[in-house]
Amino acid sequence: MNRLMPTPDEIVDAIQAEDASSAGRLWIHPRFRTLLDQAGWSRPQRLLDPTVGGEMSKPGLTRWRRRARIALADDAGREVVFFLKQYVAPPPPARRAALRLCPDAGTLAGAEWCWMQRLAADGVGCAEPAALAERLAGGVEQASALLIAATPGISLEQWFARRVAGEDAHRRDVRRALPGLAALIARFHDRGYVHRDLYACHVFIDGAAALPAFRLIDLARVFKPRWLRQRWIVKDLAALHYSCPADRVTRTDRLRWLKLYRGVRRLGPVERRLIRRIESKAARIARHDRGRVPRAPAS
Repeated sequence: MNRLMPTPDEIVDAIQAEDASSAGRLWIHPRFRTLLDQAGWSRPQRLLDPTVGGEMSKPGLTRWRRRARIALADDAGREVVFFLKQYVAPPPPARRAALRLCPDAGTLAGAEWCWMQRLAADGVGCAEPAALAERLAGGVEQASALLIAATPGISLEQWFARRVAGEDAHRRDVRRALPGLAALIARFHDRGYVHRDLYACHVFIDGAAALPAFRLIDLARVFKPRWLRQRWIVKDLAALHYSCPADRVTRTDRLRWLKLYRGVRRLGPVERRLIRRIESKAARIARHDRGRVPRAPAS
């Protein structure tokens, strides 16, 4: 695997204190350095502070994870929105799971930072990392934080909710969106990645352009499986299928999407087997979801 963490000359602020574990270290994406410097966000302690930003509640969020919304003003006085993910004393199983799948990272926040960089390098539209802060002691994560630039547009979940099922305009919008969404997921899978949480709330659509642009968010669970890859792909496709409401996306639309995703003009035996596996897995997700806390809409 290629190196994913910044090289030493890319570290714009590595705090060296007498007690380095209490100070931490910080990387800032060059595009955001000026803004974060001016706003006082160019110290690791700032990102690791558990009181900063507007708290964002989320069902099922464990006590060692925190989410916050950060709004800063640029030179022109325009609001620039970021989202902050913090991990405080994550338990050993969580650390081991993240670092096993992304061995170049040193922390949970670092793993997602790594995958964002890798996806961007592979031409896969995704959320953009702005800064990463880490505090370790003896090589063990004490706390980490990832600052993410707000992704343009809205989640696909919200996009569906704002449309009226059955209207001609909605049907046209869905069909206009199919190629872009298929191209994103196909490229993502073709490059060897799987998401493991590929619900409509984690796909953003930006309809400002003539053709909608799509990006993936919430990349903490992304990895590149060496074995059983098709199983993980089916899980991704089933999650997307399940979370796209049946009254907003017809079966015909889904079959069109699958043809675009597979790059075929007609659905053959391979695609039909894939459909059966997707529908079977989606049914299992539905049964499992009946006993769970409702999934929170993406912001």
